[in-house]
Amino acid sequence: MNMKKKTAFILCAVLIISIVCVCALRSNYVLICGKIINRSATEVVLSGEELPDVEKLHRINELKTLDLREFDISLEFYEMLCAEFPGCEILWIVPFQGENWDNYATDITVTSMTPEYVDMLKYFPKLQSVDARQCRDYPALMELIAARPDLKVRYNVTLGAEVLQENATDCTVTNENVRTLLEMLPYLPELKTVTSDGCTDYDALMAIRDARPELSVHYSVVIGQTPRTADATALRLDIADAAEAVELLQYFPDLTEVTFEGPATNYDLMYQLKCRYPD
Repeated sequence: MNMKKKTAFILCAVLIISIVCVCALRSNYVLICGKIINRSATEVVLSGEELPDVEKLHRINELKTLDLREFDISLEFYEMLCAEFPGCEILWIVPFQGENWDNYATDITVTSMTPEYVDMLKYFPKLQSVDARQCRDYPALMELIAARPDLKVRYNVTLGAEVLQENATDCTVTNENVRTLLEMLPYLPELKTVTSDGCTDYDALMAIRDARPELSVHYSVVIGQTPRTADATALRLDIADAAEAVELLQYFPDLTEVTFEGPATNYDLMYQLKCRYPD
């Protein structure tokens, strides 16, 4: 009889100790995604097939960093976690342009840009530069640059066979690409010099000057088979070239004096010149 009492006493003690241990375990630890975590932990790394239970995460009293990079997390779930744990740093994989990016990436590559993509870059708090050299969505890239002046945005502007970087300071134009440059001027903010390589699209060259007065635009105008630099202030022309000059003198923005050599025989033409270019 005494042995039975002794055995019962031992079993009862074991049961009580087990209950106390379980209660202590439950009070100090929490089971999340199959992992036992101390409730006083400040950094937690989780993995598994199912997303962590938010209610259980709240049982971790001092949570400062939550690493969920092993999960496929939607933007909505991430936003919800940010709202639930405003003081917690959440590490996750951002689905962006069909690829998965660590949200702590410092450099990313894009092939397209939209206002929606510009907004999504807010999910990369450590981002320093964006490689957009394969992107041709220039208005959206300008929006990105304006919205995120802290980023280095690298992109290319293609002018026919010539490829310019976003910080290009000079370029060469031909008849084939001068109109393209005129269109792309807003995307070359550091451009300082434009040089013509035989370009005879004078209207486009003048339009470039008008669009960006601070630019140095170097080109020549052919009058009488002779190239004349467009920044000339005075010209000496053969009288035989007067008819051609009527149309071409407008492309010399700094011109103040023209001298025609040879006897004038077409006084009506001379009158047209004086009326069209009174200055």
